[in-house]
Amino acid sequence: MAYLGLTPKETLLVSSQQTFTGDGSNRSFTLDRSVGTENDIQVQVGNTLQIPTTDYTAVGTALTFAATAVPADSSAITVVYRAGSLQTVTLDTTSFNAGSEASPTINHVSQNSTGIYFPSTSRIGFCTNGNERVEINNSTTASSTTTGALQVAGGVGMTGKLYVGGIVNATDTTQATGTGNGALVVSGGAGIAKNCYVGGDMLVTGDFTVNGTFTTTGTDSLEVNDPLIFTAANNSGDAVDQGLIMKYNDGSNTRRAGLFRDVTDGKFKIFDNLIPTPTTTVDTDDSTYAAGDLVVGNMEITLSTSSSDSTSGALIVSGGVGIAGDLNLGGTASLTATSAKYADLAEKYSADAEYEPGTVMHFGGAKEVTVCNKEMCQRVAGIVSTAPAHLMNAGLEDGFTATIALVGRVPCKVTGPVVKGDMMVSAGNGMAMSSADPKLGSVIGKALENNTGGEATIEVAVGRL
Repeated sequence: MAYLGLTPKETLLVSSQQTFTGDGSNRSFTLDRSVGTENDIQVQVGNTLQIPTTDYTAVGTALTFAATAVPADSSAITVVYRAGSLQTVTLDTTSFNAGSEASPTINHVSQNSTGIYFPSTSRIGFCTNGNERVEINNSTTASSTTTGALQVAGGVGMTGKLYVGGIVNATDTTQATGTGNGALVVSGGAGIAKNCYVGGDMLVTGDFTVNGTFTTTGTDSLEVNDPLIFTAANNSGDAVDQGLIMKYNDGSNTRRAGLFRDVTDGKFKIFDNLIPTPTTTVDTDDSTYAAGDLVVGNMEITLSTSSSDSTSGALIVSGGVGIAGDLNLGGTASLTATSAKYADLAEKYSADAEYEPGTVMHFGGAKEVTVCNKEMCQRVAGIVSTAPAHLMNAGLEDGFTATIALVGRVPCKVTGPVVKGDMMVSAGNGMAMSSADPKLGSVIGKALENNTGGEATIEVAVGRL
């Protein structure tokens, strides 16, 4: 055979062997070396040479005997690895141009540092033992899997550290469904000193801790599967407010609303309209801070604190209370009207017709009460209330009902002259009149206003006889 350059010299690789002991049933054994086929080894059981493929097969490190050739118990199994050939190239001074270290040469090295070198500024070097490394100083930038200073068609396995001074680009698009798959699989932890951008979903099976600000910019809602959300977990000294802050723009300013526990008094507060951004506390003294509105369904207050005035009790309301339905009180009701003109105690009675506020009523008729048509009637019940502060028997339903003022100030229909302080009695036709000498049981109340004569409506204090 003709050769370009020097004639190669052929040497044999050193062969080796491995032994096993049969047990009469085991067919599979593990080789020390990886082999391509069963023809790469010679197998002998006892003194009998085994036939490849017929008696055994081998691939990788797996040696398998045929079912008809299972080694007997205590039999000696000898595996001899066949020696192959190695084509060795020997270079001398005529192989390359003579020159300095800048010229490519292949140097013979000592046993302690065996290798091949191109000792130049752009060189490739291989060595073993104490200086095991591969050194490639080419600076070609990689832009794909087939470019760059080092190109590897297959995979790369490393048992040590890997330092990359440039960008690492993994072009594989395998989607991750767990910690053991995906384009990048890391068995240990990952330390990232700067920003991390994730274009798809991120699933964390362990704890997720954020030391800085956590911001979600998605348009959809934030879904949390955990049953409880803990805020300010390090608030051991109770030094910060805790809650939920929302942000909105009213067209002119960015404002905040939310629910929080105020550290100054320990009370939970709903707020709105706040312009300054809360940090560790919500500035309740800021001029833009306002109490927020709350709309709920059923609300139950389990605190049993008794009330002694308008600023104490389980429920304290600084303003008014509007109630569209019934009000049931299990204790005493103390009502103080501070703005209503008419604030009386009234009671519902069944009536034979519908009557206007201010009408004088007496007990009788087809129902419990009816319009009073008698002067100085001793069966007088009272005056139909205009706006009672407290209503008793509120649940009464009986066709027509009349709300009769029992105590307090109410407007009353009157006729004739009245002087403030006069005792008022029935005048007939549902009206009242002044009387200087009323019969026992006929007094409705005392006038709080004057009337010069004729029919009018004035205030009367009911129950102050």
